[in-house]
Amino acid sequence: MAAAGVDERWCLGDLVGREPVTAELVGAASQIDLLIAGNHDAWVLGPDRVVARGRDVFRLSSRAFASRHGIDCWHGSPRHPLLGFLTEASAARILPGRPLGSLGLVGHTHEAALFVYDGAATRAVRPVPGESYDWLATGACMANPGAVCGNPRDAASWWLIVDIEARVMRWHRQTFGTEDAA
Repeated sequence: MAAAGVDERWCLGDLVGREPVTAELVGAASQIDLLIAGNHDAWVLGPDRVVARGRDVFRLSSRAFASRHGIDCWHGSPRHPLLGFLTEASAARILPGRPLGSLGLVGHTHEAALFVYDGAATRAVRPVPGESYDWLATGACMANPGAVCGNPRDAASWWLIVDIEARVMRWHRQTFGTEDAA
């Protein structure tokens, strides 16, 4: 991402995984311009490191939402910031109620995705790395950048560059060999 010349780096949660929190991770987190809690982060930050249940879910959910440069960001979804999943069906219910020209970002599924509402219908787009996608001024969009750590269906690292002035999104995908990951 640094080589791409981005102005800011955002993390939509799950910075913490199964590994312990290390000084290296804390140092990397301090370099991120926008960092919201994912469910894994919230469990580590939560009371006694237990799985969030009951009222704790709502308390920890407040750490799973942020807005920057007019872009709303959730770890999960607008309906449940911490644990919600944004699917094509839920996007079709959410996007018509979002402001025209809005962009929302989510991260919980760790899968690159784009949902576009054009004022009449919502469609899902499977992003192709390197291709540009317009952020509609006449509708609403929600996107998932993917995950730097990969996901069970795609172990590659995905990330999204959003050009706020041009209103364009471009996904990037990088595979790493075992020697690169070490």
